[in-house]
Amino acid sequence: MAASLTVGSPDGGAAPTSPLRVAAALYTLFVVYGCLIPLDFTPVPWTEAWAIYRHIPEFRPGPSSRTDFTANVLLFLPLAFLWAGSIGAGWRRLGAISKSVLVWTAAVLFQAALEFAQVYAPPRSVSLWDVLAATCGAAIGVAAWSAAGGAVGRALERWSAACGRQGVAGWLVAPYSIFLIVYSVIPVDLTLKAASLYRKWDRGLIRPIPFTSLGDDPVAAALGLAAEALLWLPLAALLLLGGRARGFTAWGLTVLFAVGIEALQLLVLSRVSDSTHVLCAAAGAGAGVFLGLRLRRGTAVEDESLVEIPPLLLASLLAAVAWAVLLIVGSCYPFDFSFEPSEISARTGALTALPFHTIWPATGARHSHDLLTQLALFVPFGMLAALAITSVRGPWASRVGAFAACLVAATVAGGIEMLQVFLPDRVSASTDIVAAAIGGGGGFAAVRAIWRAVRRGRVSVGRG
Repeated sequence: MAASLTVGSPDGGAAPTSPLRVAAALYTLFVVYGCLIPLDFTPVPWTEAWAIYRHIPEFRPGPSSRTDFTANVLLFLPLAFLWAGSIGAGWRRLGAISKSVLVWTAAVLFQAALEFAQVYAPPRSVSLWDVLAATCGAAIGVAAWSAAGGAVGRALERWSAACGRQGVAGWLVAPYSIFLIVYSVIPVDLTLKAASLYRKWDRGLIRPIPFTSLGDDPVAAALGLAAEALLWLPLAALLLLGGRARGFTAWGLTVLFAVGIEALQLLVLSRVSDSTHVLCAAAGAGAGVFLGLRLRRGTAVEDESLVEIPPLLLASLLAAVAWAVLLIVGSCYPFDFSFEPSEISARTGALTALPFHTIWPATGARHSHDLLTQLALFVPFGMLAALAITSVRGPWASRVGAFAACLVAATVAGGIEMLQVFLPDRVSASTDIVAAAIGGGGGFAAVRAIWRAVRRGRVSVGRG
């Protein structure tokens, strides 16, 4: 491994990078939050709490223990993986092996401490199975870093440098493609049985004729089509900006990928396979190619003073306002507001509760699709904020733009959730506001990184 590599390697050599440490710290906070939600702490005398915890071996698994066990394994696998990379754990040297054992031991003790904390956080309960699951997940995470840490370290180094023909855009193609696949197959209830596929056809979940499922609500139909097309815009733009394909080829590859996704959804019982989605992908891919070419042409301007900042800023603001209006109208249509005090009081509970308090291990799969959809709907605010400051220099520009993207996305989402309090058939939740802020920030970070690579000439783009 190169001497300049700063990622902790499985050989126990180089020091860990700041991004890996930050990721490990943030994920640790996420684990604490996930294990203690809804954070409704109840005072318990120390002697009583210790008596409950001492009987942890006596707690027997219940009907949902298999799901909880799997969820805890998956929860602690990334935790151990990230911390193993942060301190340079591995298996080839004695010092690296010692660090691997340290990470595994610390993860097990960490879960044991969380189990004790759950005594004070009903309805959470103490379970030996959670500790065993954390033990397995941590072991897998440490082993995964030992096996793949070198490759991850080199990938992080190349990502940090953002150099070469593909640059940042090229690196984002694979993660975004994986996101689209995961988004499309959740909750992963796959089947290969002909009888099950026939029942899916009989239920109308296989729609070979486009636009047959739009319904009688034009606003909801337009919003759905726009959201579906938006999912495919980044993939085409990334393919073009990353130098993987020319304009028409990037469009064609995106459409073919959409066709493959729809074919895969045929085997997912709870998902709809609709040819309309392919047409939306074609429209989104066309917009993505157009955006990519516009970004590329921006680098051809040699004189910075010739870049027309006000028109770009104005266009971004108008687009953000238009998208906000579209989201508000689509979320509140047909505007059947009800101002009954008792109903309003009942519907404000989820809005004032802690984010993600309803996402438990047993129900997470059902909420994942809605959460990803919320993220995707608010990504445009971040993208527009990044485009609005493309010609602004200075370290403060990125910070202000990122803050503005998150703030605008959260504000629009908060307004929508407050309006939905007065809509009997809608559900208001604080989780949607947090997801919107994350989506806005993610969209800003992605476009900002791509734009920097394009301006520095680190992206080779073919003309379609």
